[in-house]
Amino acid sequence: MDWVDKTNLPSSIAQGFRWYPKAIYNEVMNSEKSGDLKAFLDRLKETLEVGPKDFAWGYEYMGRSYFLMGNIKEGKKYAQRAVEMDDYCTLAHLLLQSIYLNEGDTTAALQEESKILLHNPEVINLR
Repeated sequence: MDWVDKTNLPSSIAQGFRWYPKAIYNEVMNSEKSGDLKAFLDRLKETLEVGPKDFAWGYEYMGRSYFLMGNIKEGKKYAQRAVEMDDYCTLAHLLLQSIYLNEGDTTAALQEESKILLHNPEVINLR
């Protein structure tokens, strides 16, 4: 991974850095089941800090988590960041569609739906 400077690290440690963000992400996904959402979000934020700068799924998951906790503003911010990073992040488009519908912005909601249908039409059937 190019986002870690491994030039001054022993090779065994440098190899470990390759898996570190993925290990944190997996731990975060497992910790969601504990029910401690604040700890879960803190761990997920750590993943975003140490992981690749284009890790859209993490931002999508943050957006969805905030949305489900009722913090629509933060949910929207993270979902928008996810689709900026990766337009194929269809779950973030789906989240934005729901947010725009709740806000009464049908034009933006239809634009998100068109992205979903373009990239992964099966996601529409998940609702």
